[in-house]
Amino acid sequence: MISRLVWGDRKSMSEETRVTEPWWREEPFEVGDVRTWQIGPLSLAVQRTAREWKLAHRWNGAIRLEFDWQVTSEDHFPEDGWELSRFVFSATGSSLELAPALADRPVVTSPRVPLLVSPGEQVTLFVSSPLWLVVRGERQTLLEIPVHRPSDTWFGPSTREGELCYAARTQAALEVGNLPLLARRAATPVRLRNRADSPLQLERLKLPVPFLSLFAAADGTLWTETVTMTREESSEMAEVGVRNGPPGEAGEASLLTAARNEVDTNAVMQVFSRFGTLLRVMGDDDE
Repeated sequence: MISRLVWGDRKSMSEETRVTEPWWREEPFEVGDVRTWQIGPLSLAVQRTAREWKLAHRWNGAIRLEFDWQVTSEDHFPEDGWELSRFVFSATGSSLELAPALADRPVVTSPRVPLLVSPGEQVTLFVSSPLWLVVRGERQTLLEIPVHRPSDTWFGPSTREGELCYAARTQAALEVGNLPLLARRAATPVRLRNRADSPLQLERLKLPVPFLSLFAAADGTLWTETVTMTREESSEMAEVGVRNGPPGEAGEASLLTAARNEVDTNAVMQVFSRFGTLLRVMGDDDE
């Protein structure tokens, strides 16, 4: 029996980029309560007993929801086909907190159509990256899982030099209104400055997600800081900076989750690449 049902409003293409109610919040539980969340392709089930929290989750990449998320109250706790976890205590608390977080590795985004930035040009791209779901009890974090399981990819000049990242596809929108802002993804403005004397062919862009914070806008959308990438020479290296605070496009926004790592001011790193190796395909993570 479903006793409660809410979801993000997706009435039209323009309206579907706004989330009417956030899924991240503290959720009260009575002993015996069972609830399930559907956030994009991720399903999460939670049951509270007097001395135990039971959590179950699974992904279904084939689901194309007409909404960003929903939560329902159920009669029983699901088990078959779900990944189960049990957390035992002398007594369980009266609530759980659900919170979003950014990925724990850099995200390599690939525009569907490669871009060419001419010498001396400066552009701002709007991209998005997948979120992680964090479930916290009163004393500890119980679970941290991706809302969508992204693919793994290697980013670097060779198999010996580089790092393991997540892979995603992007529209690389030039106008923020052309980027779908969904409850399961975070938007990032990327300011590219090509000061080299050669064009910059942008086929793969490494977004330094672990160095970014997560902000919630008043309309329920999620944002990171603006990332600046300045290319001074004809190479795949760039000076990378992170601007403090939420971007202007987010309007009024509050900090939800601090960055996992501290970024070096104006660090120089490889952020552009024309080549990469896809290591494990976990699902289609297009915007």
